[in-house]
Amino acid sequence: MNISFAIIFNLLGLWLSAQCDSIVYTYYPNRVVYEEYKINCKDTVKNGYYKRYTPQGKILTQGYYENGTRMGTWVWYANKEARVRDTIEKYNYDTHVSIFYKDTLYSGPRYPGGIDEFIRDVVSEIKIPDSLMAKYNGGKITPVFKLNCDGSITNIKFRIRNDAANNDLQMQEIIKAVLIKKYPLWISCKDATKWNEDMAISYEIPLIISSP
Repeated sequence: MNISFAIIFNLLGLWLSAQCDSIVYTYYPNRVVYEEYKINCKDTVKNGYYKRYTPQGKILTQGYYENGTRMGTWVWYANKEARVRDTIEKYNYDTHVSIFYKDTLYSGPRYPGGIDEFIRDVVSEIKIPDSLMAKYNGGKITPVFKLNCDGSITNIKFRIRNDAANNDLQMQEIIKAVLIKKYPLWISCKDATKWNEDMAISYEIPLIISSP
């Protein structure tokens, strides 16, 4: 069963409107379009153009899917003001090469589109069996991991809290597998000779489990 995780940064309360016209729209709570993309009508897999918008209705990301997989060049924009459409990154998913990246001062490992994009990609690929969904729906699970210079993710643990899902080994393995699968997309740090284990970046991602 596919699930949607409510990430704790502006993605709560998205509404879905889809018809078999091969175009899907999701919305922010204020009814501004959040996502717009083409699908295969038969299986609802993303297939064709994709656009994501800011709450103000400006394009934030755009690219192309082929049978659920990102293909070709994707672009991310900075849209803090209505008059701004500043390209911050271009990444080619066919060749796995970064064509352009604006923040040249950052030298650590990075994911195309940034950490928020990484979280969205991880969330979209996590699939929870019906039995676990029924058990943990509405609960929270919090993976904690280290990101190394080469983009590899290690030391994956789960925050010990009162949330039962954190202690479920099957849930842990499902999320670990998706996190590790994303490793090839990470772009390595700029100078590995200046990087040591102590510089590994730690991330904690609280995820709320919710059925579509």
